[in-house]
Amino acid sequence: ARKAHTHTHTALSDHPEQLGFGTTIHQREFGSTEADCVSASLQEIQQDTEETHTLSMFGMIKNSLFGTTEEVEYKLLATETKDGVSYEVRRYDAAKYACVSSEGRSFDQVSGELVRRLLMYTGGSNDQGEAMGTTIPIVITVFPRDDGVMTRRLVAGMQIPNSYRNEPPTPTDSGIRIEDRPGMTVYTLQFGGFAGESEYRAQAARLIRTLGEGAPYQRKHYFCCTYDPPIKPYSRRNEVWFIQEEP
Repeated sequence: ARKAHTHTHTALSDHPEQLGFGTTIHQREFGSTEADCVSASLQEIQQDTEETHTLSMFGMIKNSLFGTTEEVEYKLLATETKDGVSYEVRRYDAAKYACVSSEGRSFDQVSGELVRRLLMYTGGSNDQGEAMGTTIPIVITVFPRDDGVMTRRLVAGMQIPNSYRNEPPTPTDSGIRIEDRPGMTVYTLQFGGFAGESEYRAQAARLIRTLGEGAPYQRKHYFCCTYDPPIKPYSRRNEVWFIQEEP
């Protein structure tokens, strides 16, 4: 068991020594034995953290490669083609989602991290240690400005797999929340390749042009959807979804 070391000395040195995790220990605060204890404790915490992260990453990879993958069910309402562009109108039922948010960083800077955190949750980083399988797509909500540029606010969501929807395991990542999302009808446009902000923006603009100004969809946000793990090099599937305004 670790022993706690409590000290009330005032820092006097002008030459602090960094021991990791942003903690600064000053040379004159402790004797050599006390400083060694603090250093050992911090190293032990860091080692435990690294081991936990490694296990979480392993669980995520194992779950993604060998666990079950469910595609979110929907009802296809229509398939339309206009000016050579084909899109679908789908109806999705209400469901529980695991969600994680970010503000202050761009889509390309943070979307991969958000997706990884959700995959780690379903890969075993939860209070039950359950590898839950995965659901696709992972849906990233973006909030565009009037000129189409994405603001630095994103919400990534993954529908809870069927077997766990009644009682989803609690995430160990405190930034992940479980929320009930209402049913929705969406206009959806599919495209391939590796997709970042510029690709999603281009396809969103394409769908907007195809639908026309009078189409009844929500303008304040839309969904960027990915169906494939980052390691898949070909036949990738991405979509943009616009929520249809309910009559």
